[in-house]
Amino acid sequence: MKPKKQNAWLPVTIVLGCLIAAIIVLIIVMVLVNRPHISASGKESTPADTEITETADTYVEGMQLDEFSTKSGQTVDAEEEDDNNPEAAMDNPDGFLLPESADRELTEDDLEGMTAQELNYAKNEIYARHGRVFQSSELNDYFSTKNWYEADEDFEDKDLSKLEAKNADFIAKYQKDNDLTYKPAK
Repeated sequence: MKPKKQNAWLPVTIVLGCLIAAIIVLIIVMVLVNRPHISASGKESTPADTEITETADTYVEGMQLDEFSTKSGQTVDAEEEDDNNPEAAMDNPDGFLLPESADRELTEDDLEGMTAQELNYAKNEIYARHGRVFQSSELNDYFSTKNWYEADEDFEDKDLSKLEAKNADFIAKYQKDNDLTYKPAK
């Protein structure tokens, strides 16, 4: 009598069935997690819209969540981080300490938390956008690292818009009022 052949495809069929079932469950979970939610106010939002309200000791890949929060507690995208982080903006060749200083009137909230050096650079950034060549070697060295800076020997203070002049004066007054004056190296 011949021994009965076992079906060699049975284990393969079982493994494939389990994989298909796992994929279906994963798809269902992803759909449920990413579906829009209706808040108590009736506003529809997705999980990406929700604000992070964890405590400061919550970590994501080794970083505290509050490192990505603005002064008002709203979260920011990684691309916006340089705009809200003066130290990162100083190191970024395309960065500005106060990117909107030519477009809108600055407030104390815009300057809050900046060091004396950052404030001085931010004030002079307004002039540097127009190509001012500075008497200070420190400022010339700093702005020469910026891709957007082009020295203009013909620059005069009157080349600033009224808003830019007002913002430069506002920063200088803020420095004086808060004892944050800084003298760059000659």
